[in-house]
Amino acid sequence: MPSPWSSQQRCLQRDPPTVVTVVVVVVVIKIIVVVVVVVVVVVVVVVVVAVVVVVVVAVVVEIVVKRKELERYTNA
Repeated sequence: MPSPWSSQQRCLQRDPPTVVTVVVVVVVIKIIVVVVVVVVVVVVVVVVVAVVVVVVVAVVVEIVVKRKELERYTNA
């Protein structure tokens, strides 16, 4: 003979979603969306900073190389 608890649980499982369940699901989805957006923004910022650093290093290296070449030509 099944216990009354199991029949109550079956009824609960068959009930349509309550307002609280819908609100909780919507809040969880919003939190997930916010987390994904924050992660994407952080990744974009890191990539932009990395590109800027690479460009600055390349420009500095180019300036140093040109300066060395100029010194070589002026000393010769």
